[in-house]
Amino acid sequence: MRDWISPQRERSVAPTAVIRRSYEHLLHRPVEVGDGNHFVKLAYGPGGLAEALVAFYSTDEVTARLSTVGNREFVLGLYEVVEGREADYGGFHHWMTELDSGVAREAVVRAFTNAVIGNVPSD
Repeated sequence: MRDWISPQRERSVAPTAVIRRSYEHLLHRPVEVGDGNHFVKLAYGPGGLAEALVAFYSTDEVTARLSTVGNREFVLGLYEVVEGREADYGGFHHWMTELDSGVAREAVVRAFTNAVIGNVPSD
């Protein structure tokens, strides 16, 4: 089977890289081609990468996994998934404050992703 994602050739916030990291970090398994293609297509749609990640985070499998994860691990995971790096001090505390003040995780995923991709060239 052809590997539909080639991490060596992509920028860190390219949709295929982000979806690959989502599966690896959150589900601890490789992305399946059909599922991965679904989320990548969403990323290139009108809602962009943020909406694709919201859809991914809303799946039953991810929801079950995240039900046992606290806000700290959730935010650290966002950095790993979306940017492929560790959180910086200021950003980590900003997103923790958002969650601790009652902002829904879905809204944080959307805002975080939009903040990241707003600072890099588009695909």
